[in-house]
Amino acid sequence: MTQQGPADEEPREARASAEDASAQGRPPDDPEQLRQEIRETREQLGETVEAVAEKADVKARAQEEVDERRQQLRERQEEAKAKVAEVGEKVRQTSPGQAQQAVRQAQRKAEQNPVPAAAAAAFVAGVVIGRLSRRR
Repeated sequence: MTQQGPADEEPREARASAEDASAQGRPPDDPEQLRQEIRETREQLGETVEAVAEKADVKARAQEEVDERRQQLRERQEEAKAKVAEVGEKVRQTSPGQAQQAVRQAQRKAEQNPVPAAAAAAFVAGVVIGRLSRRR
């Protein structure tokens, strides 16, 4: 066992007093430890300020939402254009004989189920009348 002299006790006492000081809310006596605590506090404060600023920037958050909605709208618009082109191509490929056959088939279904056919005819008539009245 070694004997402790006064030199051995000083660093321990200094560390103990610094720990006691920070535990009691007082600044530590060691200047380097104090500088380290200041650095850490500044870093924490900087992170907190950034987080608060980000949440408080309503304009940027609203712009992000608008940009996201615009992108969704563009995607839906492209899907609709593709669908219209697909349907247009099918119509162009349909021969008059096929069209007549489709009309006959629709007539048979209308005779078998008159209520849905009447509703569909009314809807189509409304669309046609609406388009014609807009042109005038």
